[in-house]
Amino acid sequence: MTGWAALITAIAALIAAIVWPVSLILVFLMFRTQILLAAENVPALVKRMRKVKLGVFEAELEKETEGLVDAALADPGKLTPQQIRSATRVQVAAKALDDSALRAQLHQLSLEFDIVRRTLPPGRERERAMTEVLVKMRTIGPALAHLIGELKASESPGERLAAIAMMQLDPGLLDLDWLLGRFGSDPPFLFFQSAFVLRNAMRLLGPEDDARIRRCAEQALAKVRAYDGEPDANTVRLLEEIIRG
Repeated sequence: MTGWAALITAIAALIAAIVWPVSLILVFLMFRTQILLAAENVPALVKRMRKVKLGVFEAELEKETEGLVDAALADPGKLTPQQIRSATRVQVAAKALDDSALRAQLHQLSLEFDIVRRTLPPGRERERAMTEVLVKMRTIGPALAHLIGELKASESPGERLAAIAMMQLDPGLLDLDWLLGRFGSDPPFLFFQSAFVLRNAMRLLGPEDDARIRRCAEQALAKVRAYDGEPDANTVRLLEEIIRG
């Protein structure tokens, strides 16, 4: 009896092993049109979900930068606690997005800066538009700090500004040689922002870095003063402040 029971159990297991795959095949054959259509729609669905997430993120970025532009224009040499908190909150929100979506957002900001710089005449409107881009770069920057090497090497002034914005919030990203180069080849708007990085770094890094930062500021000031025309007073003031220590 034991042998018969074992045989029956083995046959049942064999039938079950055969029936399940056959059942799955039959289901696929019966509903193959619907299944294939659903499979084709999966990439589009994922893309739509990403667009929704990106739209929410863009709205969050707009919300977080409200009021920061006015504060940055009123005191260009100050990084407010609100700016730091906004960058932190956006960094958390950015975890719901993939890297390519965040890159696209930063690229859009960089392109916006480049277009504003080329098309708007010098004046308050141009300054405000550039500052708005900078504030958003500061806010999104910590979430993309791993791209700083790529941004520093870019031919786009807007992307180089993004690298500067990252250094403003994180002095640990400081690159003195690269920053010094900004005073020789970049648009004047980047002069002051680069000086801002140096001033923040001197305040926040250890005293062992002070001498190097001061030498960089001295060389930068010489470059700014060597330009034709009146040098930017805010940039000169900030660099002189660094040199005095």
